[in-house]
Amino acid sequence: MLEFFLAKEGFKTLTAANGEEAVAKLSLRPSALLLDLFMPGLGGDGVLKFLRESPEPVLPVVVLTGRENGHPLVQKAAMDSNVRRIYGKPTNVEFLIGALHGLLGTSPRSER
Repeated sequence: MLEFFLAKEGFKTLTAANGEEAVAKLSLRPSALLLDLFMPGLGGDGVLKFLRESPEPVLPVVVLTGRENGHPLVQKAAMDSNVRRIYGKPTNVEFLIGALHGLLGTSPRSER
């Protein structure tokens, strides 16, 4: 569902069902990454570790999580140099889209 709203706003999206797919799709050089910390497989924490160890430029990451801010993985993600924002689920889509525009330096469709 989130993919629909992002595409409607003009963002090109890639999806991954697990951390391993997310890491594989990083070779396509996305502009930003929306990341669930508790996705199956490698998990969001593993994806962040991969990004930290990667020689590629820093990729802005927005973490989406259903866990509380006090959860150890959420706290660890908050300290990660790639993570720009952390939002709880459910997330206000309009707010998330505004945050992505701000991180990427793009304009909402309504302002174009």
